[in-house]
Amino acid sequence: ILTANYTEEEGTYVLPNALNDRVMFQIMDQEFTAAEFAEILKRTQTFHKRHFDQVCTVEHVRETRLFFHETVHVSEKVKDAMGRFAEISNNPHKFGFLNDLADECGDVVIRGGLSGRGISHWEGAARALAAFRYRNYVTPDDALKVLHSILRHRAIFSPGILQNFRGEWKDQYTVVTRDKILEKLI
Repeated sequence: ILTANYTEEEGTYVLPNALNDRVMFQIMDQEFTAAEFAEILKRTQTFHKRHFDQVCTVEHVRETRLFFHETVHVSEKVKDAMGRFAEISNNPHKFGFLNDLADECGDVVIRGGLSGRGISHWEGAARALAAFRYRNYVTPDDALKVLHSILRHRAIFSPGILQNFRGEWKDQYTVVTRDKILEKLI
C-alpha cells in the first residue's frame, strides 16, 4: 500500500513507470470529515496498547489467490474484449480515440496504457469483484467497474498534455485531469 501526499512535495517522489506498473490499483478518496478526524485521534491514542494477532499465513494468501483463479471464470469473450481495450489503451489514436483532444493539443494524448502486468491485474480485480458479488464468473460490467482504478496510474500521457486542461476543468490535482481524459477513453 502506497500513499500520496498532494499538499506538498517534500519527502515524496514520483514512482518510475516500472514500479508504478507493479501497483494494482490507484484509489482516490475524499478528505476526512470531522467525525473521521476524531476517530483517527481515538485510534492513534490507543494504538500502542493494542495487541495484533496474525490473521492469516502466507499459505492462506496463496490458497485464496488460487481459489479466485480456479473458481471464478472469465469467458473468452470477456478476455477478448479486455485484450482489445488493452491494445487500444496503448495507442488510442491508431483506433480513432481521443483524436479530438490530440488535435486540440497538437500532440497525441496517451503514449502508453495497460501492460501485460496491467491486464493481469485487471483480470484479477474483475475476478475478485465477481466473487464479492457472489458469482463464479466475470461479467463485462465487473471488468468495467474496476478498469478505471487499474488504468488510472498506468496511462502515460504526452509531456505537457495535462496542463492544457487544468484551466478548462479547474482541477486542483493532476490526477483529476488524468481521470477526465481516461473517462473519454473508457
